[in-house]
Amino acid sequence: LLLSILSFSFLIPLVSPQQPGFPHIEAVKTVFPTKINEDELVTVKITLRGAGGYILTPVDVVLIFDRSGSMSGKKIIDAQNAAIAFLNFVDEKDRVALVSYSHTISTGELTYMTSSNKEKLINEIKSLKASGRTDIYNAITAAIQILSAHPRENAPLIAILLTDGLHNWPTPLPDSEFIVLAEQAKNRDIMIYTIGLGRDVNEPLLKKIASITNGRYYFAPTSN
Repeated sequence: LLLSILSFSFLIPLVSPQQPGFPHIEAVKTVFPTKINEDELVTVKITLRGAGGYILTPVDVVLIFDRSGSMSGKKIIDAQNAAIAFLNFVDEKDRVALVSYSHTISTGELTYMTSSNKEKLINEIKSLKASGRTDIYNAITAAIQILSAHPRENAPLIAILLTDGLHNWPTPLPDSEFIVLAEQAKNRDIMIYTIGLGRDVNEPLLKKIASITNGRYYFAPTSN
């Protein structure tokens, strides 16, 4: 399920058109009859022809990856595999960064997904170990800072947050603090997609964060 969620969680067109001049539209007008007398009716027919579909759109994505202690065992392995599979859906025009969090935050930079950069990021994801508490707030803050630093024209700014629990480091925070954070993301045109893994998450808050930023919330009952 995590694979499906990460693969299809945001709807950015990734199919390149084959037809030159794509997309396009043309109009043909015919009039019948061509000659009429005064007060007679004339039929005008306008036919529209064209091609539409997907246009390749570069995207900037930050994966916010939970590596707290509760993610140990099968959870983190499945999450790693899902994140790596997600990278198969991006190409050299896309930029991806990883923010992993427990009670410490590890941040990377947005990097074009060339073959070598993608392989480096995959190895980084594979090396993540689960331990410690959960600092969701500062992980989101870090993602917002990364996406805001050097935005590209016409490239959507996306953060995908995975969590299996509640924010508890350095202290619990009221939901209102996260609402303010989501508003900051919205003001910077950042969409946050949230994934709640298991029943221990604050589902109403994850839904709210996604809703405010025009993202979506997904529930994964298990890491499978």
